[in-house]
Amino acid sequence: MSVPDGLRKQLLDMSPANLPMAYLVRQSLLKALAEGLDWTTDVATGSSEPLQIPLSLEERMQLSERIAGRDVSEEVAALSLVDAALRQMRSDDQDEAI
Repeated sequence: MSVPDGLRKQLLDMSPANLPMAYLVRQSLLKALAEGLDWTTDVATGSSEPLQIPLSLEERMQLSERIAGRDVSEEVAALSLVDAALRQMRSDDQDEAI
C-alpha cells in the first residue's frame, strides 16, 4: 500500500523511535481493528513507494467485514482505519492534557 504523505508524517511524528513505516501502519491498523473503529472519510493512496503490510487471515477477514457495503479497496479501507486510529490517539492525548 502507498501511504499518503500527510499520513506518513503523522505516523512518523507519533513514533518515539525511528521505526519502519510498514510496522507503524500495521500496528495502527491492528489497533483500529481491535477497537472496532470505523471511518467516515476515505483516505486515498499516496504516490510513495508501496509497502507490503502482512495481515493474518483473521485480520483480513476483519478488514473485509469493515469494507462490506462500501465501494472501497482494501488499501483505502486500511489507510482510512489507520487515519481513524491516529485521530483517536490524538483525541485521547488531548483529553489527558485537560
